Amino acid sequence: MTVSVRLKDVITASGNTAIDLKDEDRDYIAQIIEALEVAHSALSIPEVRWKAYVFLDKTQSHHQAAFFGAALASDPLRPAVVRHYGLSLLERAVALNRNESTLSFVGRWMWQLASSVRDDEPTYFRNQIAKLWVELAKLYWPREWLDMDELLVVLWSKDLVHKELVAAILDNLSDDVFGGAETPPSRVSQVGPACVDIFTMSHREPPPSRVARLSVKYGTQGWLCRLAEFLDWSMPEHVLASERIRACTLRVLAAIKSAMRWASFGQITAARCNDRITKGLVAPCYAVQLACVETILALTARPTPAEEFGELFAPIYSSDHLEPLRQLHEWAAVDPENIDDDKYVLAKKLAELISISGTSTESRLALLQVDEALHEFLKVLTTVLASQSLSVSLPALKSWWKLLKLRKFMDSAVVDSFIGPVLDICSSRLLKFELLPEGTEEPIVLFLNEDLDSAPDLQAFLADYRRHCASVIELMIYRRLCQGLPFSLDTVEQTLQGLSQNQPVFDAASYKRFSPFHLTVDAQLAVFDAAEQRRVVVEEHLEKLGGRLLQLRFEDPLILKRVLQTAVTLSTSALKTKEHYILCLLKYIFTMQYVDNADNPIYAEAMRDLREACTSQLHQLAVSIPDFLITFYDELDSRVNELINSQTLDDRQKIAFRTFLFMITHRCLTIKSEMKVQRMMPVVNMIQASWEDPEFERRLQSFGGFCELVGVTGAQDYLYSHGAHSIRDWSSFELDEEGKTIQTRMGGRFMLLPLKLTKSFLMASVDRNRKGSEALAFSTMLWRPAIAVIIPRLLKLLGYSHTFYDASSWGDASDEMRSIAARALNDRFWQSGISTGSRDEFYARVNGTRMTMEGFASTLRAAVRNIREACYSMLCCMSRLELPFYCYDDLPQPLARALLEHAGALSSHQFSMIISVSRTIIDECPKGRREVFLTPLIPQVLALLDSKITAEWNEVARRNHTISTTTDVLTEEMRDESVLRQLTHSSAMLVASLLDPMRDEPSDRWSHEREVVDDSAPPDIREQMRLQPKTIEGSMRAYVLSTVDILRQLMSFCTHVIQIPDTRSSSVILRVLTTLSRDFLGQTELGAAMREYMSGDVLKAAITSLHDPRLVDVQRDLISLVIIIYVSYSPLSPTARNNLMSLPGVTEERMQKIHTGLFTARDTRQTRSLMLSLLEGVRAVSISEQGRVMFPPINGAVGGIDGRPSSSHSHQRERKHKRASAGRKKITPTSSMMMMSLEDDNVGGGDGESVFVADRAREREQEMMEHRKSPDLTGVADLLGPSAVVEQEEL
Repeated sequence: MTVSVRLKDVITASGNTAIDLKDEDRDYIAQIIEALEVAHSALSIPEVRWKAYVFLDKTQSHHQAAFFGAALASDPLRPAVVRHYGLSLLERAVALNRNESTLSFVGRWMWQLASSVRDDEPTYFRNQIAKLWVELAKLYWPREWLDMDELLVVLWSKDLVHKELVAAILDNLSDDVFGGAETPPSRVSQVGPACVDIFTMSHREPPPSRVARLSVKYGTQGWLCRLAEFLDWSMPEHVLASERIRACTLRVLAAIKSAMRWASFGQITAARCNDRITKGLVAPCYAVQLACVETILALTARPTPAEEFGELFAPIYSSDHLEPLRQLHEWAAVDPENIDDDKYVLAKKLAELISISGTSTESRLALLQVDEALHEFLKVLTTVLASQSLSVSLPALKSWWKLLKLRKFMDSAVVDSFIGPVLDICSSRLLKFELLPEGTEEPIVLFLNEDLDSAPDLQAFLADYRRHCASVIELMIYRRLCQGLPFSLDTVEQTLQGLSQNQPVFDAASYKRFSPFHLTVDAQLAVFDAAEQRRVVVEEHLEKLGGRLLQLRFEDPLILKRVLQTAVTLSTSALKTKEHYILCLLKYIFTMQYVDNADNPIYAEAMRDLREACTSQLHQLAVSIPDFLITFYDELDSRVNELINSQTLDDRQKIAFRTFLFMITHRCLTIKSEMKVQRMMPVVNMIQASWEDPEFERRLQSFGGFCELVGVTGAQDYLYSHGAHSIRDWSSFELDEEGKTIQTRMGGRFMLLPLKLTKSFLMASVDRNRKGSEALAFSTMLWRPAIAVIIPRLLKLLGYSHTFYDASSWGDASDEMRSIAARALNDRFWQSGISTGSRDEFYARVNGTRMTMEGFASTLRAAVRNIREACYSMLCCMSRLELPFYCYDDLPQPLARALLEHAGALSSHQFSMIISVSRTIIDECPKGRREVFLTPLIPQVLALLDSKITAEWNEVARRNHTISTTTDVLTEEMRDESVLRQLTHSSAMLVASLLDPMRDEPSDRWSHEREVVDDSAPPDIREQMRLQPKTIEGSMRAYVLSTVDILRQLMSFCTHVIQIPDTRSSSVILRVLTTLSRDFLGQTELGAAMREYMSGDVLKAAITSLHDPRLVDVQRDLISLVIIIYVSYSPLSPTARNNLMSLPGVTEERMQKIHTGLFTARDTRQTRSLMLSLLEGVRAVSISEQGRVMFPPINGAVGGIDGRPSSSHSHQRERKHKRASAGRKKITPTSSMMMMSLEDDNVGGGDGESVFVADRAREREQEMMEHRKSPDLTGVADLLGPSAVVEQEEL
């Protein structure tokens, strides 16, 4: 039976009597004080300090802990740190002893401390009093503790320091009840309604069902109103009158901000919160201004019902509210060369507030019939948009983008005056600022350097910003054609004309990529691209401007490339029926002049890009408008033959022009098939004949013949004979004539092989052709005879190219030759955000070493890699043709052998293409051929991925145990780990795609076995299992799950991946394993075997990963997997239960209690909480938290060594990005490691299978010790994108 207590009566009855201390109590308290002094002393040695920690931890569980806590905390003469620790003892007593006597004892001393707080006491001490109050309230209020609200009102009636304490209590209480994950649901259901009662005002008689709770609230005025009235008094005049008023105001704003997230809109309006908070925007105090902005943000972020919107948000558009916003924005503007951090943070928050207000406006614009107010608001919004800080400007840009999508908004005459300014701002912001030279003093660039640390973050941010700018331009032109289109296109035309006439003198010798002039032209053409999106209504304007664009003359190859891309985009969309324009475009391409300059490799690279752009854009025209181009095919054929015979084109361009004509014929729908065959079959026959060449076939009979074919014969011997193994810097060794001869031979052989020609025409036959299309069917008929000839020879080429990467294939088995092979086959590539220097500098380094031994090795790699990648591409193209490829029953084994046998020798960077090719072959395989074709292939693919990824991650772990002595070595390690993460994620996605239930067309037949769901499972678990994807018979998922060899390798791969320290890949595989749980519930031999594997190996792997601090971000998924396995399979097998029982500290009684709780829990939150409590001893904390000192969780201590809060409550508030809580003391690495070591020792114990957790714990401890030697690259590599540039010779 619950006993209700009024603390006021208890306090009155007990008075303020002092604590009666006995001698032994005084001695123990003296020991506590001495231990705290040792813990805080910088002079204490680690061993002594640790003993102090242990003693203080034991005190937390002492039977007189509350008594000692009251004695320490109530003595005002003791240091604040000692009193703080006393409060932590009282808090611990509240958590351990839930009864009436605890409420009375702790509540009495809590009240005494709260009512006697002083201004000179540290903030962290008062915070701990508030925290103790909240913990007591969460356990006892309102049923046992009846008069809490009355006591708060009494405190509020006192001075400012007591008001600040009350505000802190209300803030923490609101956060914990309505946003905290630590408060039990059963208590939330009781404390939540009571919290609502005391915060809100009473306007009418409550319904009979709530009469029982009337005693909870004291008076009719709610706390929301009291807090708002205090703001009405303090802001803006009094906020600087004293430091105490300012501190109290900030506490009150924090409490209101917390309530803004859940209080009813009617109560917020009745308390006039918006009006009173907005007054603080002009308060002469940065902290108050920022708090006001954040408080309003908390309200505007909530979805607002239409009936409440006008009352809440309409005042924002009045001049009384807009003017403070405008003034504050002007005041918060900062100098990019001398940034005031406080003002800059405020500017960002204010921009976010204005943006959210605009978002609210767009959803309920009909309620705001005030054009004048809207005009003023848009002025503020445009002012923010024009900010030179793109971080400040972006929220306003997004707000404009959302508003422009509303017809009602665009129909308003108010918008007309903003079209020009907004278009001007957005057009200027299309510049690619990330490509500007280093040292640029542009204000926007300076702000970007301040806001973004890494190149990938910068690129992603600017790409998002430009995308929104382009969308705003597009919408304005579409919605305001008469005003927006002329303004945009005329401005672009005038700007381009001016740039063309006044471009700087061009010097190819000193050319650099992405000059400011080039970026300016590119930005103007981006405006053109945005306008083109609304091509239906702007064709005449675009044709006129497109014609003038082709008349402009630039010398920069990259500008010419950009102009060409824009012109072709126009011809394939808005102007595809404009014959005159397309003819002018073709003339522009055919007459393009290519001026090479070998002295400047950067310019030569840009010119090479222009050549490739011309051919790719020709192919784009052939795909998009073949029926138009076929009308003057003879003229095109004549012009192409003229160009080929002119000797001005290289071999690649000649092939590209031939495929251009091939694609026109192939894609055209206006000529008969006979004509197509007549034009296209000679090309295919020529390709087939080149593959049947006797000399070519002879050399394919052996690996040595392959080396002769590729031109690498003698290359290995050259490196060995010239002592490459003893040369430290290959780039410093100049090639002699022999080396140059071999290098020239290697570089020219690829174009003599039929690979490039075959790949180009195969791609032309299948590119952008949908399955079932007439064009693809025609390609199948055309290529079927040739594919039978090509495939055997192609597989030999592919197998040899993989064998070449195996050092044992280099003949000499000496250590010297192996070291040469490893070094010569290691790709050089530039990784964005990791590699030192810019991309251009990388190109310069590569080109500068062309005639050295490093360049020799680069040409060697390119010679083999070009063949390997051409084979990959051809296999993918052939798979698109389906029947000619998949109809051969004898193909799977030779294909798997050629593709996979020696692929393990490839680096992670090279290996990624194996995954892409394998996935394409698997995806394109017809359903009827899966059993024959994929059954031998998929197990070998999965086995190779498993072994490769596991080996590479083991190598990363080995490297992390060594010290990186140079920046270059560290950069290489970071780059390799980044590539490995990409490889791991690609492999995980391949596995996920195999089990994707939506990849095949739905079928009416469902697998009966998959319908089984354990009715004894908790309701939400049963629902989760029923909501999991069902396996459709005949689908890829059903095929994989019914094929034992595939399933065995897949499960092994998944088990290993969830233990890899890569959260992105692990989370993918964890979701896969979770969805598999229902597929093994059937009473079959395979289902039983898989249940045992999931309950054994998978469960152990998941628990082991829980102990890894690098995988702390996927702990929620790991716990969910453990729950699903246990709930699904424990009724059918004892394996899962036995494995959990083997964990240290898990008894039969505890396991039975958890078991019962899991099967009776009402929701996922309860099941997760139960499993977390069971696995708490092996669950790791994040690496960022490991330096934070807390009492070991063995006895559930709640305080830090300095007595400051370190419980889950404080951590929760940090996760919410609230104001910083009381500081936590750091300890030395030695002490920190000692603490983890002792904790890990406590994890151990038991024998048999229990050792797997204890052993893993010790391994983790050792790993963490070793991580101190070399920086951990996990977090850094995660931030890096996949963009990489391979050395120039190998492109």
